[in-house]
Amino acid sequence: MKIITVEEIKDSVKKAGIDYIPCHNCSLCGGEVAYRIIIGAVYFDPNCSCLRGEQPMESRSWGDLSDWLNMQTNDQARKQIMSHLGFNVGVNK
Repeated sequence: MKIITVEEIKDSVKKAGIDYIPCHNCSLCGGEVAYRIIIGAVYFDPNCSCLRGEQPMESRSWGDLSDWLNMQTNDQARKQIMSHLGFNVGVNK
């Protein structure tokens, strides 16, 4: 699989106006865990308070987002993530 760079992700997100990238749902409460882009900065939003109480968003780097995408081994999951990031991969959002 092609490695997607930080710059490719930044460009795609900016062009597509993406500000929310879902990761997964909490297996206990179903809350959607996601990355958020706010004023060009990346945050991890746990959006779940079932175990540790209310948790604030955590500042992350664009490299963290790139690493998360590039570690995906399931081709369909990777394509869905890339679609959410604004890449044209032929997957419905």
